[in-house]
Amino acid sequence: MDSDQEQSGHSSSFWIAWGFGILFIYILSPVPVLRFLIHYYPNGYELAFSTLYAPLAYLANNFKLVERFYDYQDTLIDLLFEFFT
Repeated sequence: MDSDQEQSGHSSSFWIAWGFGILFIYILSPVPVLRFLIHYYPNGYELAFSTLYAPLAYLANNFKLVERFYDYQDTLIDLLFEFFT
């Protein structure tokens, strides 16, 4: 019985860590994904922004800290592209 409870605890921990990982990737993904879409698939930009990233767009439009974070991320990506090209 202890083995089942221990395995259940490990399974729960795995799924919680997995969920936080996905959330972390989602929060960091808008700038690179949208830059890619603008460059390679301009028609998909508006659809992705208005659906997939709508919650993050709302936060960026209503909270200066979030807006600054994405501005900083955009600047950092510009510098990385400039450095590697």
